[in-house]
Amino acid sequence: MNRQQGITLIELMITLVILGVLVGLAYPAYQNYTKRAMCEDGKATLLAAASYIETERLRNGSYASATLTGTQYTQSPREGTAQFRLALAPTATGYTLTATATGSLAGKGTLVLDNTGSRTGSGSLGSATGWNSCNSL
Repeated sequence: MNRQQGITLIELMITLVILGVLVGLAYPAYQNYTKRAMCEDGKATLLAAASYIETERLRNGSYASATLTGTQYTQSPREGTAQFRLALAPTATGYTLTATATGSLAGKGTLVLDNTGSRTGSGSLGSATGWNSCNSL
């Protein structure tokens, strides 16, 4: 008897169905992972910007002249498509940094950090009592 080698159409279809199920399960988990990573990067950028502003206060004796314009702290991530836009509101004796979610995190809220180290925010990113875990995204 002459036996042919190779795979049948049924075997190929079963393989494609299994791959489709695996991709269908893995893709949402990957999307959640990337959103959590973007959120954590936003927090890290906010803290780095606060450190930069404190350095400027040491140089100038006041927060009033501090600015984020022309620095690497205007968005998060620092390169590529912004997921957070950072804004600074300085006064002579303090400042408030606000990171507003944009891009794929748009509508999730804001993260706020001030010169006393108080971390607040709005939406699913923060509350009046602190920054929420990025795991809730």
